[in-house]
Amino acid sequence: MSVKANIEIVLHIGSLRAIDLLHQGLYILQFQIHSLTNKEKLPAFPYKLIHLQDSISEQKLFPGKISQNSFRTSALYLRHFDETVDINEICTFHTEIEILPNHNKSDLYCTCELLYAPLFIRAEEDILKIIEENTDLFTIKGRAEMTIFSPLSGMSAFSPIFFRNENYFELHCCFYVFVTEFKYRCSNVDEELIRLTTSGKKQAKKRKNYDDAGEVLFSKQNDVPNKEFLDIYEKLVVNIQFAYEKIRELCLRCTANLPCQDLTNTMPDYSIRLAKFYKAQQIKPTSELVLSKIEATEIIFSELFDISETLKCFLPTFVNLLQNASQTFFKHLLNSFNLAISNLWDQNIIYRNRYVDYYEDSYLSQSHSRHESLTLAHKACIFESFCTVPMVIQTNYFPGSDELPLLLIDSLSKSKNFICDKANNGWIKAIEKIEKSGHVVFLVHGFGGSAMDMRKIRSHLSVFNKSLTVVCAYSNEGKTNGDIRKMGKRFAKEVNVFASEYFSNDKLNKISFIGYSLGGIIIRAALPLLDQFYDKFGFFITLSSPHLGTLANSSYLVDAGIWVLRKLKKTISMKQLSMKDEKDIFQTYLYQLSNSNGIEFFKNVAFVSSLQDKYAPFDSTRVEVGAKAWKSSNGDVLGKMAVNILRKIQSSSLIRIDANFKFKGASFDRAIGRAAHIEMIENANLIDMILDACKTFFE
Repeated sequence: MSVKANIEIVLHIGSLRAIDLLHQGLYILQFQIHSLTNKEKLPAFPYKLIHLQDSISEQKLFPGKISQNSFRTSALYLRHFDETVDINEICTFHTEIEILPNHNKSDLYCTCELLYAPLFIRAEEDILKIIEENTDLFTIKGRAEMTIFSPLSGMSAFSPIFFRNENYFELHCCFYVFVTEFKYRCSNVDEELIRLTTSGKKQAKKRKNYDDAGEVLFSKQNDVPNKEFLDIYEKLVVNIQFAYEKIRELCLRCTANLPCQDLTNTMPDYSIRLAKFYKAQQIKPTSELVLSKIEATEIIFSELFDISETLKCFLPTFVNLLQNASQTFFKHLLNSFNLAISNLWDQNIIYRNRYVDYYEDSYLSQSHSRHESLTLAHKACIFESFCTVPMVIQTNYFPGSDELPLLLIDSLSKSKNFICDKANNGWIKAIEKIEKSGHVVFLVHGFGGSAMDMRKIRSHLSVFNKSLTVVCAYSNEGKTNGDIRKMGKRFAKEVNVFASEYFSNDKLNKISFIGYSLGGIIIRAALPLLDQFYDKFGFFITLSSPHLGTLANSSYLVDAGIWVLRKLKKTISMKQLSMKDEKDIFQTYLYQLSNSNGIEFFKNVAFVSSLQDKYAPFDSTRVEVGAKAWKSSNGDVLGKMAVNILRKIQSSSLIRIDANFKFKGASFDRAIGRAAHIEMIENANLIDMILDACKTFFE
């Protein structure tokens, strides 16, 4: 005997944005939904497809369709970088889920594949017909995997989907889940047929059904303890009723000012009843300690059938409402998603805000020991705040809370009235055509790197703020073995050329920089040559950039590597970073750079570091001098360099972010500190969390 619930999933596909498009041509999004029973995939079947009237677009070459257990959107003709398409299609899926008590949180799984077929010019209808009918012409260019949590609780949730392979696409979807019917199923089909044909009495059949269902829901004894009954009752009846009330409340809120408001008046209000038995218990608590199994089962299923019948009748009404107010539903659920993600990130962020008269007062640091203790304390905690996790989440993008990087944020301010803004301004913004704001952000790669190294950060910046113009600098590709002075000159020339070619003086409003590793030093080397833009400087963020050089490196292996590069490879930049380019340390390039102009004109400054990164000394990346380095023979020099840099910073706040990664297992890269260094530009969640922590920089 099994007890199953019929589940209807309404999937609303919103808009698609091709942030980074490497292949021009036709794109289709293919969706499949399934559940798992004993590790066996049970597909959900799509059966109704709706193309909303306002979704007509020249980019759609042929309509979406349902094929077996897959739903395919309209074919989209994409040609340009940062192109957007309003898909606006709805598909309804049907499936069944076991409702055994231990299956009450059974999840659904959705797979979305990005299919591609080359098409360089708009084809004639007969050619498009061939492409439409021949699925072999399409290849998979991206795959996203989502989990729909606790569908028996009913839900409505927004979910962004990211494809991050050759292309970088952002897709917006909303999922709505309804429980519409409950069924008993006999495990032995022959026994079920015999029972149905030989049972002449309806009541006996019903009693047999309840008896069998009771065996599934409750323990083996004939009498059910009141506590056990209430536990199952709340998991099933009350939970499903609350699910209906949540979706009803959403409909009332999203259609309050629309002509379709009269449709919402047809929705029954169950909140008055709050489940019949549950309400009765509040008025007159039962004195019985036990219930018979049949009685307990009958109470539960009579109410389940009552509620599910309402949901079944309500589904067409809801789809009608969704067609009339799709964007209102989207906006409301998007805001809820942003809040949930912000709460999830906050579980992995520790803030410390301080007021200082002078930033240079903070050059001596105890951060190393403090952060080690905070990290250990945080890892000892177990987070089970399921309420903050979105009900639908892309599992191959978001790890669990215990796998997210831990951020330790020290925020310094010269203003006593400064308040660190932790309000949620929204990580995900609606996909729409937005005019560029005239704010250019240059991304500079590190030693031995290329512009492609910064591609992921560029894509994440484009999601976080769609009005930015983001440029991956290329002028020092293949030249990072040379003199940092020359690198700075080449990059300054690249900035000047870009500004003159793409912006007139009145359209360029702001210039900002993000530098990774050596890239942060290259930016500082270029600043004195960019004086014509000083009044337009926005923010400056460095990721593991050794501003005080590598003198205080704690890794013997990394020191040995630098020595090899410096001595045998004649790498000038490594010689400069290790401050061995001059006999007099005060004449070294890095010390002279600490006195250079430019950094004082930035409105916001942030230094990002990691204790696990051994390639770039932790204190050096934070422009601090640790206790060990201070006691060394070069402590005084490092202290003066830190003071020189910090004294120039005039921004209202200075943020230092320490990222701690939760690696699984041991590896050589992790042991030598390379893994953490690479994660600075490869860890998608870290990039998003850093941008969110620095969200005031983009205002």
